Amino acid sequence: MSYFDKETFATDDAVVIGRLHCVQQGEKWSEAMVNFMKSGGFKPSQKVPTIEAPSLVVWGRQDGILDGEEFANKFVETLPNAELKWIEECGHVPHLEQPDATAKAIQEFLSNKVLVKNSSRAATNPFAEAASKLFQFN
Repeated sequence: MSYFDKETFATDDAVVIGRLHCVQQGEKWSEAMVNFMKSGGFKPSQKVPTIEAPSLVVWGRQDGILDGEEFANKFVETLPNAELKWIEECGHVPHLEQPDATAKAIQEFLSNKVLVKNSSRAATNPFAEAASKLFQFN
């Protein structure tokens, strides 16, 4: 379910790694899952609206775990200053399945939101300098 290109990425090793948490000795995993569910689980809807920084939502177009039309758009609607970048031919893990497209999306976002807005400080901004060196594409 995690990958668009299952033949390449959904290997036996990937399945084993993805399921490691489920085969822990004793009842550690099941206890942790019960405690997590009793706590109400992960509730990004309560935290996401508090983020004020410009935000990039990167989503695999063919995500088989979380429907992007529903969840990606909820993030964009809820974040006060967000934009959505779809990664094509990609499932739930864009950073693994489409690393170049994901890095390029991040680079473009940083260039447009951080480097450009801070252009007067870019020469002395270590973050801006590091980001511009890190994300160089041909």
